[in-house]
Amino acid sequence: MTSCRSVQYQIGSVQLPPTPATPDKLYWKGLRSTYTHFSQIKVELLNERENSVFLPHHIPQYSEAHLERFNETTKQWELGENGMNACVSHERFIEIKPDKPQEIVVDWYKAFSYRDRTKFGGSTGEVQPLSGTYRLTLKYSTTPEWKDAKKLPQTKSPEFKVNWNEQELVKNDKGGC
Repeated sequence: MTSCRSVQYQIGSVQLPPTPATPDKLYWKGLRSTYTHFSQIKVELLNERENSVFLPHHIPQYSEAHLERFNETTKQWELGENGMNACVSHERFIEIKPDKPQEIVVDWYKAFSYRDRTKFGGSTGEVQPLSGTYRLTLKYSTTPEWKDAKKLPQTKSPEFKVNWNEQELVKNDKGGC
């Protein structure tokens, strides 16, 4: 079994450490330490378990990771105010076999505040700057059958920084949010 922990990633001149082990033996590949826009986040999830894991999804071929922002005031992690979609299908899933990476789409539009699209809208209702410390969270199952997606375990990525660049927002905005 190839271990992701023995791999070093290099981005530009900055060498990043390998993704730390998580208790669920799922590893985030391609995660950088710093971004200027959420659309730059391109990651894969590698399963180093002995058995497959299953990701609920909406988009054919992909599952969605959600952004959590660290609130410096409360010292708590907050999901974007739009949160995770609780109505994921238990009939459609993506299987990640052992030692096989899977591309993960980051659902970054849900991080924006409803009230101010230039701010992060936290699940507590507090609006914060888009620049900050983030991590990704993703629901998964150890079986292809589940009844309630709200009860599925989650894997969380290592922390990373977003140093929001307004020019990147304009360049990357295709008329969505």
